[in-house]
Amino acid sequence: MRREYIFMVIAGFLWGSGHPVIRSILTSPTPHMDSIQIAFLSTLISCIILLSFIPVLKIRTTGIHRQAGLLSMSGLAGSLQFGIFPLLSYTALAYIPPSTNAMLINTAPILVALLSIPTIKEMLSNIGYLGIGIAFIGIVLLLQGLSITTPSGIYPGAIFSIFGALVTSTYSILGRNLMKNHEPILATATCSVFGALVLMLITLITSRLNNLIWINMTHLWLVIYWAAAQAFASLLFFIAMRRLEAPRASAFMFMSPLTATLISVVFLGDELTLQFLLGSLLIITGIVLSQKKAKLLQT
Repeated sequence: MRREYIFMVIAGFLWGSGHPVIRSILTSPTPHMDSIQIAFLSTLISCIILLSFIPVLKIRTTGIHRQAGLLSMSGLAGSLQFGIFPLLSYTALAYIPPSTNAMLINTAPILVALLSIPTIKEMLSNIGYLGIGIAFIGIVLLLQGLSITTPSGIYPGAIFSIFGALVTSTYSILGRNLMKNHEPILATATCSVFGALVLMLITLITSRLNNLIWINMTHLWLVIYWAAAQAFASLLFFIAMRRLEAPRASAFMFMSPLTATLISVVFLGDELTLQFLLGSLLIITGIVLSQKKAKLLQT
């Protein structure tokens, strides 16, 4: 097996494990952190780890302060992906199971395909539009099954997840040029700095910073694990993507919801319904179809 495949599998596992970890903190009988505090603390730690990769990997940073394109684009992209996205995703986990949140967040490629039409003039073929329709049916089934199993508090969680998918989709569009024109690890680390600053500001405004001194140590270690997992998953992902073709890489995106589902069932006692499985299958099928046969819009 190629080394890049192993890296992608590990990255998918690490990213997927975050959903049940955060869910366990938020639904603890004595939670000491809310989604804002978890987002700030985990992003800050991830930021520090990502920045440490730069000297370790001997990435050149000479003249970075003069790269206006890198800083401006990283500011916008980082505020979205490392600032707003974790707030939405983690807040969703206070309402819905990790498996459902991971699957809804994983619909981001569908939104990327739609957003690519007006932004980079990349049209879909007929089979691509069919895939989007199939994925939409899967999302409806997923939400209906969710409302049956847990009748209260569903729609706020689902809304947070879907908006989270929209935010990370926007980041993917912005990140195409950012990662193409700049060293990926340097660009990601720079994005994480802006995201941490946004979350620090939100944490200060909402008077949540001082409360972190009362943090439960078990929860702290879980947050540290998740922060490190994010950082190392990003590193493995970018190393793998240097030699892995995009179509093959896309097959590994489903490791994240699969991991979230398995951990949730084994450790959190979540139940899988037939409707969830059918909805997830339709979403995955729709995503695969939507990624095929794209063409540039004639101008």
